[in-house]
Amino acid sequence: MFGLVFLVLLAFGRESYSQVILNHPAFPNTSECGINPTINRIFGGQVAELDEYPWMAAIEYQDKYDGNLKIKCGGSLVTKRHIVTAAHCINSPHRLTRAWIGDWKLSSDPDCRNVQGEVVCNEKVQKIRIARGVYHPSFDEESIKNDVGVIFLETDVKYNSYAKPICLPSHTLLNPPRGTTLFSAGWGLTENGTASDVKLKVDLPIKRNSECNSALFENLVYNQLCVGGEDGKDTCGGDSGGPLMNFYVNISTGEQNWYLIGVVSYGYDCGVQGFPAIYTRVASYVPWIVTTITKR
Repeated sequence: MFGLVFLVLLAFGRESYSQVILNHPAFPNTSECGINPTINRIFGGQVAELDEYPWMAAIEYQDKYDGNLKIKCGGSLVTKRHIVTAAHCINSPHRLTRAWIGDWKLSSDPDCRNVQGEVVCNEKVQKIRIARGVYHPSFDEESIKNDVGVIFLETDVKYNSYAKPICLPSHTLLNPPRGTTLFSAGWGLTENGTASDVKLKVDLPIKRNSECNSALFENLVYNQLCVGGEDGKDTCGGDSGGPLMNFYVNISTGEQNWYLIGVVSYGYDCGVQGFPAIYTRVASYVPWIVTTITKR
């Protein structure tokens, strides 16, 4: 059972969106960002389609303790060379190595699925070396506030049907109301305690921050979002840095675009009734994200 889907008719067009991100040529306009081929499919299942959420990035690390390469976080592609993720995914004891763009099943490449009797495969995953990561200067490891960062890639992502950027939100999208259904995806822990090999998706209702404060004994600030708290539906370990997102319709162009509303930050008991998770509110950090990307 889904809550209210926050389908907003946006009054701003491409030029206004470009103004939000300072008209910088590095950023895509709404003809490029947030285009999800499966936007009209039903969000009833757990497994995402091959081409669903093409901005999803799996972040690879070299483990500090055993030296092995492991996927430990997620992120969202916002330009050909930049990924928005959580600050704690950058401020990590493990070394950032590569970002996997356009993946669905981590253990195979390319990935194939049987769709209505026809075998459909995606393009080969783009595994791009990470140049560096920059996290917000006010990130607090103890309180996990200002948990947002930007990963810089060494080379450009080649856009295709399985690798596209998501749109950054404007101030118009700052406050989705309580009960709005938002969406997240990733390769994090499942209910059996193991990481998923395939990209999973989940729909989650937004709550008042006061509900997280009461349930989790937290003291959330405006730049954080309280989301979820339903039995068996949550983001979990390994999903950190991944997107909380929704799609919106532009009344000027009729375009349907997906926007990055939040970044998976932290939680306690995954998928337990009454225990929501905490996300970073991206719209509050768009000026910092834009400045970080354009001045480095």
